[in-house]
Amino acid sequence: MNKALLCPLLCFLLTTVGMTPAQAQTREQAKVSLQFRNMNIHDVFKTLSKAGDLKIVTSKPVQGSVSIFVDSLAVLDALELVVEMQGLAYYREHGIIRVVTADEYLKRFGKAFKDRMQTRIVKLRYVNPEQIVKLVFQLKSKDGNVIADQRSNSVVIVDLPGVIDRMVSVMEQLDVELQTRTFGLTHTSVQAVEEVVKSMVSAGGKIKADAAGNQLTVIDDRERIERIEQFLIEADKPNSAVMQIFSLQYTAPEDIAAKIQDELTPGIGSAVADNASKKLFVQDLPANLPYIEELIASLDQRTQQVLIEAKIIQVNLTDEYKMGVDWGGMTEKFGGTIDISSSFRALAATDGGLRVEGTELEADSFTLNGLIEALQTVGKTDLLSNPRITCLSGKEAFITVGSTVPYKTIDTREDQGGALRTFEKVVTVEVGVKLRVTPSINDEGYITMKIKPEVSEVTSFIDNIPVIEKSESETTVIVKDGVTIIIGGLIKDQKIETEKRIPLLGSIPVLGIPFRSKSTKKVKSELVILLQPKIITGDVNMGRKTGS
Repeated sequence: MNKALLCPLLCFLLTTVGMTPAQAQTREQAKVSLQFRNMNIHDVFKTLSKAGDLKIVTSKPVQGSVSIFVDSLAVLDALELVVEMQGLAYYREHGIIRVVTADEYLKRFGKAFKDRMQTRIVKLRYVNPEQIVKLVFQLKSKDGNVIADQRSNSVVIVDLPGVIDRMVSVMEQLDVELQTRTFGLTHTSVQAVEEVVKSMVSAGGKIKADAAGNQLTVIDDRERIERIEQFLIEADKPNSAVMQIFSLQYTAPEDIAAKIQDELTPGIGSAVADNASKKLFVQDLPANLPYIEELIASLDQRTQQVLIEAKIIQVNLTDEYKMGVDWGGMTEKFGGTIDISSSFRALAATDGGLRVEGTELEADSFTLNGLIEALQTVGKTDLLSNPRITCLSGKEAFITVGSTVPYKTIDTREDQGGALRTFEKVVTVEVGVKLRVTPSINDEGYITMKIKPEVSEVTSFIDNIPVIEKSESETTVIVKDGVTIIIGGLIKDQKIETEKRIPLLGSIPVLGIPFRSKSTKKVKSELVILLQPKIITGDVNMGRKTGS
């Protein structure tokens, strides 16, 4: 045999069929934790197969879902528990575990898989059996049952041994002696601590609040009551809470108050915002106030701003550039002064409408004005608009360059007498170039820009209603401070008709035809949008606390 093939073959045999019985048994006894609710039974077996390196095959009738919650259980024990819960059976054959229904097992082997249904009576000492049954009923197997016996204060369980053991373990944790304690509060209202205490009681515990007497009655086990008592002692100390006033510089007090609510001491801390004076009144335990002060300082910072310079340019393309501006060609033409660092496509190739593409340019000696001059080599260039707008980080900036087109419609309304009246109404629609930009500055000085350009124009009228052709897209890019984003590919064809006539003679009907002439030409143009964001930094305010 070829020696080159011998080593891989031996490795394969050793890792599959060559595993010793001790190694296989070790894998099967590996501990596994399962937290499944209404999980497909085949996915459960797949999980057990991987955990224990088992080969599990199920028959076609094996179906259903499993809800199981076990922690640190051997893989084989978990497999057997699942099989028992679903009323199934399994057997080993040639190293494969075959999971079948109970009927399939009976037909094959002539006997039942396991007749292991047992009955166990669990005597309760403290808890009502009906309460226990409600809590453990969901743990029973498919054919099991749990019955409450009020006369003997017991729970009767009919189920498989493994399921019974798990139910009994849960009952032992729940069947503890309950105590009743009433706590009278002096300095803190019951309503302020009621929700916190509710979260501290056990599943079988109860609380009752008496607002008139400012008392709280707790029914629970001794350990839980002691924890609740310690909390109430701390919460009901006289003058335990301290008021501190924060004067905010940049952020709205109500915004910060909402963000720090979860950090205040439950039942004690509070934050009241006064937007008129830009002050925040915080009351909390002295030990927690330094952390709250640091948190407010980190939130009350001057929001950075972004200056966005936009240039909206229309380029009438020559025959050489019928497909639009070739940015790669321009890069080569100008000797690498423009570095195309990345690109994005706002519309997929199969999307309808105009194609919108963006290119990220980093200019060194080549300024925006130089770029416009370069575009003049492509065709006649017309700078439609050059707006500059400053906006806060995370806030949207809106730029529009266009016109309003009015048109008349007929509206029908019912007058006071119930008769229908029709009248004309003038409706306007905006067309042109609309640009929405939302910049966000990260800690490294990069700007994430959400860009949404829209280009629209009136192409025709139907029944005096304008037909608008619109192309829009939306994309998000990350750029450096000062880097220019180019959005191109907004290409459209225009048909321009020109009529020349000799004054007076050219206006005569029919006879004036020799004295006038008409010419039609098609013009292809591309709309180019240049965006250059620049970060306007601000200092972080450090002096906030004004009194206590």
